[in-house]
Amino acid sequence: MKSDVRQQWSHWRPGNCDAYKNVELTAAKEMKRGTLLTTTSGKVAATAKAGVADCILAEDTDSKAKVATVYISGRFNREN
Repeated sequence: MKSDVRQQWSHWRPGNCDAYKNVELTAAKEMKRGTLLTTTSGKVAATAKAGVADCILAEDTDSKAKVATVYISGRFNREN
């Protein structure tokens, strides 16, 4: 069962209601919620070891996933 992404936030930034969005993956791959991602040419992939992340994976993905929901701003609630 997928959880409600909005419940995973402990705090919303004032004036920011777009704290998450759906993005296209560069390649279908199994990844776990919380994986750091980097956007390149409009698609995201797991951040390389020395890379800079610009979003966080909100839900696990499987090897067939083409689109994923990511956090783009706010404070992540680690307890949920």
